[in-house]
Amino acid sequence: MTALRKFERLEAIGHWRAEPDAPLREVVVGFGKATLNITSLQDETLAHWALSALRRIAQDEVASLYAVDDDAEETLLITDPLMIEAIETVSAALNRPKPRRKTPVWKTLIACGLVVAIGLGVAKVPNMLRAQIASNTPPVRARALSDKLAERLGRQCETVQASRALALLSSRLYPGSAPRAIVFIEGAGPALLALPDGTFVIGRKLIERLATPEALAAEIALAETSGAGDDPMRKLLDGLDLWQVMGFLLRGWPDDQALLAALHSAPHGHNPARAAEMLRAARISTAALGIEDETPQPLALDDQSWVALQGVCDL
Repeated sequence: MTALRKFERLEAIGHWRAEPDAPLREVVVGFGKATLNITSLQDETLAHWALSALRRIAQDEVASLYAVDDDAEETLLITDPLMIEAIETVSAALNRPKPRRKTPVWKTLIACGLVVAIGLGVAKVPNMLRAQIASNTPPVRARALSDKLAERLGRQCETVQASRALALLSSRLYPGSAPRAIVFIEGAGPALLALPDGTFVIGRKLIERLATPEALAAEIALAETSGAGDDPMRKLLDGLDLWQVMGFLLRGWPDDQALLAALHSAPHGHNPARAAEMLRAARISTAALGIEDETPQPLALDDQSWVALQGVCDL
């Protein structure tokens, strides 16, 4: 890149902070092939920052402050005017919008094949396509889609007391293993939802219709044992019609309304017998499942913790 070659030998003094509580440290800043190299005055390598990720988070008449992460945990203060100009020039060149790529040929061929398959009445092709998309979706993509859906569902509800209560309930339901990620979102609706990354979502309407913490535990156990958190990406795709799946291949994810509708309609069967086993292992009553307890069980949560969960979306 011409802009980078122009400044490849440029060095300047800067002040680097490794973390928010660390003191400012005088350092030497220089350009690498695709990085900004930060070294001590004794030529000890301290950090390499990707130029493509570099962003200015503050500036005044004499200095600019840079970071490479959203939380700005690590920062670099530059006062040298030429180095500031160089960073801005190179960053602008690296972040220039790229021309939109044409749709890959394989996607077009698959879509055309689907049209032919529909005309021939081949019912298995759409399911094969959904399975292929789900199995090839990386975790980072599933997480990004989950974040998008969670944002569209509404405000996430969280309080210290509710988080503590949920942690107590989760420790009962998932003993000896990492608990399922569970969040409260005000507009999630009357049923427990499973996001593409496996996170369970509980909405205000659901928590308000449950009379006891044992009933909430039963809802979670039903979702867990019915496989709601297993391959949730595939279940989301099952809620999309064939044309929306084809749209994914050609254009990316369908519109938000289609995604939300698919999320709410994702199929989740119930297996009360397996859910009851999970509750018994957690020493929680199975009465909310309509199954009589074999022996008396302790309360799933104390009254104060339950009240905190019921009112988590009130604040």
